[in-house]
Amino acid sequence: MDSVIYTFHMPLFFFLSGLFFIQSIERRGKPGFLLNKVSTLIYPYVIWSLLQGGIEVLLSHYTNSKTEIGEVLSLLSQPRAQFWFLYALFMVFFVVALCYQKAIFNKYLPMLLVITLALNLYNDRLTDLLQVGYVAKYTFFFMLGIGFQRIDNYLNRFINGAMLCGISILFIGLQYLFHSVHGKTYMVAGIENVILATMSIMFIICLSAYLATLNITLLQRLGELSMMIYLMHILAGSGMRIFLSKILHSSDWWLHLSLGVSAGILIPTIAAVFLTHRRFNLLFSWPHRQLSERGSK
Repeated sequence: MDSVIYTFHMPLFFFLSGLFFIQSIERRGKPGFLLNKVSTLIYPYVIWSLLQGGIEVLLSHYTNSKTEIGEVLSLLSQPRAQFWFLYALFMVFFVVALCYQKAIFNKYLPMLLVITLALNLYNDRLTDLLQVGYVAKYTFFFMLGIGFQRIDNYLNRFINGAMLCGISILFIGLQYLFHSVHGKTYMVAGIENVILATMSIMFIICLSAYLATLNITLLQRLGELSMMIYLMHILAGSGMRIFLSKILHSSDWWLHLSLGVSAGILIPTIAAVFLTHRRFNLLFSWPHRQLSERGSK
């Protein structure tokens, strides 16, 4: 199950970011767009890398892995834990924004997809300097999101229960073929992995579009808080694991799994709701941005 999720969950995040790229950069312009990404990606990346890293250093004697202060302070060149995603996403945004010209993107998007696909397939041969491999590996899915945005409204007309059922069967079949028949995992790079990730993304898109028609308020709210949950979920889940193993002395894997997942979602959600209700977003976005937004209201 772990490998099934890992085959597509990060490509999905880059795909979703690409969906809104054109709209955002056209509205803000390149300088405003990049400043916004510094506020919403780099700022929380630095804050939470230091915050979580500091806590890991302090609690190292309670955890399986020991964290050194040097690891935490090398965040500008070596992203840690789940925060690598913010680091990588900013790099992709930065590179694509610098290269962005509306006329070129409109005309040569298929060619750009081929180029970024080639970079994805050969990313392991690129330098590790400033984690360039992240750009090579995930820009294809980002560009795929840009391309999908053009046909999003058209495809939404055809998404229904029957289509969702069909693509669900395809999703399960491809995952079974990849993992059970061929015995591969998400760590095996190649065209099969790209195809599997792409088809899995289409499954999630269809599932999300179908669920959107049901107007489930809870899912919508979780989506709105997803970045905050993402930033806090490791601390919450690890805290629960430490509590179960060190305080309750429990090694029951089912208890660890169920309570760990629950804590990783519920605690960040409660914290995010409380902080946003109090208008205290200092931990999640650049304070100057918040002040300017309040001043414009």
